[in-house]
Amino acid sequence: MVYHWRALRNLDSLWSAHRDHTRSFLEEWAPQSKTIYLIGPSGGYSLPKEWLKRFKNIIAFEPDPTARLIFELRNRVRPQWITTPFDFNDLHESKIQFDPDAA
Repeated sequence: MVYHWRALRNLDSLWSAHRDHTRSFLEEWAPQSKTIYLIGPSGGYSLPKEWLKRFKNIIAFEPDPTARLIFELRNRVRPQWITTPFDFNDLHESKIQFDPDAA
């Protein structure tokens, strides 16, 4: 909980350069897919709200219930939450699969 409080408190100061660079990268990337997978988005502190609204379906791996709540409140979107921790080995072993057309 302390992490989230500090992240929100410092969003426009300590995080501003990071957020600006992330916004620039995401705007340049501009995927055409209407579905995106997010791995560990936390409260979505680094993701521009306008950019997220481009997607019809957001599937997010986030085990932290506080982060999920903050993400939804800040961004006014409700992803399909996968609450178990993401493991790249599961992806490699085909235990989980992503839609090949998704971002």
